[in-house]
Amino acid sequence: MPDPAPSSHARWFRLRRFPTWRLWLPTVAVLLGLFLWLGPKVHGWLAVTERVAEARYVVVEGWAADYVILAAEQEFDDLNAKLLLTTGLPLDRGATLSEIKDFATLSANTLAKSGMKPRSIYPVPAPAVARERTAAMAAALKKALDGLNIPAADRSIQLVTSSTHARRSRKVYQRELGPDWQVGVVSIADPSYPAETWYRYSSGAKGVIDELVALFIVVCGGE
Repeated sequence: MPDPAPSSHARWFRLRRFPTWRLWLPTVAVLLGLFLWLGPKVHGWLAVTERVAEARYVVVEGWAADYVILAAEQEFDDLNAKLLLTTGLPLDRGATLSEIKDFATLSANTLAKSGMKPRSIYPVPAPAVARERTAAMAAALKKALDGLNIPAADRSIQLVTSSTHARRSRKVYQRELGPDWQVGVVSIADPSYPAETWYRYSSGAKGVIDELVALFIVVCGGE
């Protein structure tokens, strides 16, 4: 009895030559080398710090940890700025247990408790949104700044934010504020992991991967 004809899948595999280990091994080595070389650079590229000299206003993203909020206060003092504005969406946890309902007010109160003069703090709450949260905060900031009738010569902010969020935040805030504003950015390092070896820590890997994806969305026309 003759052997059955080989199936189409069998013929497909037989007709094609697949790379051997002699090719796979150097390929993997090259990819690993690129990862080890680019790894620290990717983090530093995302966690950018590029200040605007003598910025007149400091802005801090109110969702950030307290050490970021307090770093914004130091930035405010160093610049002798006019106002420190705090941005933020409604609290996503614990709002029913507190008079404070949003991150902008929460971070403003944190600054006041640290000893900063309340008249120097300007909370800018943003409405709840399901997506494009950074854009919603930046849009609320634009509305607040427009209401202050700031002269053209003073239209510069120093945006203070957390670690790898810096590059995307500056891009979104600059887009929302428009070309009439200069937007500098200060990235505050996350103390839970060293930036040079972020890929060894879950918080570091999550921060880098999340921000790369989110920045790609921004570049493609999203937030």
